[in-house]
Amino acid sequence: MISQHTLEVLEFQKVINLIRGKCLTPFGKEEVDQIKPLYDNLVIKRRLNEVSEIKDIINFGDPFPLVRLDDCRESLEHSVVEGLFLDTKEIKPILELIKSSIDLNRFDKENRENFPNISEYLEK
Repeated sequence: MISQHTLEVLEFQKVINLIRGKCLTPFGKEEVDQIKPLYDNLVIKRRLNEVSEIKDIINFGDPFPLVRLDDCRESLEHSVVEGLFLDTKEIKPILELIKSSIDLNRFDKENRENFPNISEYLEK
């Protein structure tokens, strides 16, 4: 376990805040807020491989389909309530989420063997 002092010396929270500032969705920010130091060597290696793969995709691959999205989780919850209807302001962010999901799923299928770790996320 890493001590609080070590985290402060490493400016861990500053790094988290920098990453959080790059997030395109509220959900992404929530995920970043959950980041904790890793201790398992295999998990660390996997995460480093993921970072290397996404870096290669950004530098050498097709444009990665990332877009800024509004938080539509509440609207999605309302959409399953019988008799409740969504207005256009609620439908638009859901539509954007669906489109973004489709774009990510379709992203560079013919070259996915080059980035197997990231491919797992795209296929979910």
